[in-house]
Amino acid sequence: MFPVPTRIPIMLVHISLLLALAAGDSPAETRPRSLLTKRKLSGGEWTAYYSEEGGEALCNGLVTGMRCGGKYCDDVSLECDQSTLGDTYSHSWTKYFSEETGGLICGGEGYITGVKCQGKYCDDVSIRCSSVRTRSSPTNCRWSSWFSEENGAKVDYANSYFHGLRCSGKYCDNKQAYVCDSQPQCLVSSAEGYWQQRRTIASAQTETLSWGLEATHETSTTKEWSNSMSTTVTAGFEAKGFGFSAEVSHEVAKQVGESVSASLTTTETHEIEYQYTDANIGQTLWQFVFKSRDSCSYEETVATKQFAFTEGAFREPCCLPGWALDAPAYTQCRAGGLISSSHDCTAVSAMGTYERLASGSCPAERQVSKDECLAAAKAVDPNISKTHLDGGSDSGMNGRPQGCTIHDRGAVEWWGPSDNAPCGNMNYNCVCKMVVV
Repeated sequence: MFPVPTRIPIMLVHISLLLALAAGDSPAETRPRSLLTKRKLSGGEWTAYYSEEGGEALCNGLVTGMRCGGKYCDDVSLECDQSTLGDTYSHSWTKYFSEETGGLICGGEGYITGVKCQGKYCDDVSIRCSSVRTRSSPTNCRWSSWFSEENGAKVDYANSYFHGLRCSGKYCDNKQAYVCDSQPQCLVSSAEGYWQQRRTIASAQTETLSWGLEATHETSTTKEWSNSMSTTVTAGFEAKGFGFSAEVSHEVAKQVGESVSASLTTTETHEIEYQYTDANIGQTLWQFVFKSRDSCSYEETVATKQFAFTEGAFREPCCLPGWALDAPAYTQCRAGGLISSSHDCTAVSAMGTYERLASGSCPAERQVSKDECLAAAKAVDPNISKTHLDGGSDSGMNGRPQGCTIHDRGAVEWWGPSDNAPCGNMNYNCVCKMVVV
């Protein structure tokens, strides 16, 4: 989720102060009407007409067009952009203006979302200025051509939005819109990270690999998007692996984000050369990637510069990038970085290194004590979030392996000596210390 943007006061700018700079009355500064109507916004909806007799034209999004009818352009209607519905906030009406005072422009990044009038023939006009969420800053601002009921009576745009309005002629008869371009500002709202299989190495050679943003939408190539990607990942992302899916804690995610920061903050794809050796022949190459979803419901993929080699496609890397003790094999992970439920994977905690055994036995010198059983179980299975053991018996029980166990159904228990049942018996897997060499 993203925080609601800070409430920004809408400042008004008197058009009379801008005329010298805007030169809006000059033919060179106005577009031919054919260009104004050529890019008609599909999906825009027109409000009902209003006049001084009552009512107002309001949009629940940004305004892309305006039309009028009646004597002196008396009746006015607005075209509302459907793609920005619900994105506006902090609404405020300006004071009334007429041809004697010129007009008004919404200050800052405010846009027009409503118009009302009073006086004979709708002579005095007020505009409603609003802030908008998830849009880029206004660019390419310019004045439209003048319009009235005598010359076509409307202007409309696509991807350009009303930022101000002014009028001229008797009873504010001729109107001119100040419009600006703006694009959706899509910001990342969630991310998941996983190892993506690339290829099996056939020979010792040098290959060019790609990393960075594999953008499929133009809105994802902005600095704001990449910054939101980095922020989302470091706050905590969903990690996926073999039989594993869990939210990574902020502490771990922050370290992962820092280790791949160059990949997260780039706005394009880069290349890197990788040298395969004879030892890599037959191995499978993996690359850690993040898949994101943003506020525009777009999905993108960011490939990092973190690579791993495993024995084949049948075994995914066990650890988060940067958390392997045996990179690039990625079978032994620092505690907190294990993202696989495979029995081939091990994790190291402050108390040592542990492994999960589904067969064989755990020798007495590698047995895990009752006090460290829960911590050891969490080290080999990050899905465990328990705060205490589920049970067990100090005197043991026939059929249960001695020591710390994790049942296939998730129960963590500790058993004393009994009939020396092997690891994996009755689906009780041993949690056993091991030595990293």
